[in-house]
Amino acid sequence: MPNLPVPAAPRTSLSLAATLAALAFAPFVDGAVVLSNHSAVTSGSPSSFNVYAGSGGFPGSGEAVKVTTGAGSGWSVSSVSILGGNVSASWAFQIWTDNAGNLGTLVGTSATLTDAYSSGAKTFTFTSPVTLSGGASYWFTPAPDPATAFRSDLNWTYNSSATPTPSAAGWLQGSQLSTTNFTTWSASSNRSYASLEIDATSSSSSSSGVPDGTSTALMLLPGAGLLALRFRRRTAGA
Repeated sequence: MPNLPVPAAPRTSLSLAATLAALAFAPFVDGAVVLSNHSAVTSGSPSSFNVYAGSGGFPGSGEAVKVTTGAGSGWSVSSVSILGGNVSASWAFQIWTDNAGNLGTLVGTSATLTDAYSSGAKTFTFTSPVTLSGGASYWFTPAPDPATAFRSDLNWTYNSSATPTPSAAGWLQGSQLSTTNFTTWSASSNRSYASLEIDATSSSSSSSGVPDGTSTALMLLPGAGLLALRFRRRTAGA
C-alpha cells in the first residue's frame, strides 16, 4: 500500500483585520494624553511643595494651575495625573472655569485618592468625564476631602526651570495661583510648572490632533483587510 502524504496541521484562522481593529481601539478607549510635562519636570532639578488643609486656626495651602485647551468644538477630561510623594488622607482634583485670571465656576471633581504614600505618578479619575470648551482656559487644583481635612497633606513635584510649551494637541500650561483658605486666590510665588498630565478626548478629532477610536480603526481597517487577504492566499497555497 503506497505511503500517503501526512496532512498539514490546521492553521489558526484568527482574523488579522479583527486583531488590528482591536489594537486600534485599545489606546483610545479612555482618551489620550493631551498635555504632559512629567518628562520636562523630572529631566532637570525638580523640587516639591506641600498643599494641605488648615485646621485649628492654622491656615492651609493650596495651588491651582491654569491650562488652556486645544482648539476644537470641545474636550472630555477623564483623568489628571501629577508627580509627587505622599498623599495623606483623601484628596480629589477639581477643574474650574477662568474668571478674569482667577477661579470661576467649578465644573468637575474627580474621585478621591486616599493614603497613597509611594513616590511617582498619582492619578485622579473623573467618574464622569468633564466637558471643556475648545480654546478656553481652566484652573486645575487638588482639593482636600472635607471629611478628612484636618490631616490632609499632598506632596506635589514641580520644576521652576522648565519652560511650558504647547502640546501636540494644542494644550498649554500657564500660570499658577496659591491660597491659604481655598477661597481667596492670588499669584503663586516661588512655585512654577507644577507636574501635570491630562487625559482627554476631543469631540472634533480633525482639529485636535488626537484621533478617536473610530477614526483610527477606519484608517487601519483597509490595510488590515489587504493583509488578511494575503494571509488567506498564502494559507491556501501552503
